[in-house]
Amino acid sequence: MRTIKKLISDFFLDIHNAYENKAMFDAQSKLLSGRNVECIIDAGAFEGVVAFEYRKRFREATIYCFEPFEEAYCVLTENTKDDPLIKPLKLLVNIK
Repeated sequence: MRTIKKLISDFFLDIHNAYENKAMFDAQSKLLSGRNVECIIDAGAFEGVVAFEYRKRFREATIYCFEPFEEAYCVLTENTKDDPLIKPLKLLVNIK
């Protein structure tokens, strides 16, 4: 169980640390090609940069953006206000 939690944690950390690497998002898009992606979770969404990268590739998905810090959450809600399928939530995700 610890290994699975570590893999999940590393996966989310890798996504957020490498959002400037568009190839990573393109690889995920290719991997999920032909599938109906309905839901994406952006844990630690900050100001929405990762959510917008996912939006470009998965236009019909609802994206839940979890951001616990007030200042970043305010920017996130402002940045995403025009996309009804991006749902900012002022919550902390903890996998412990």
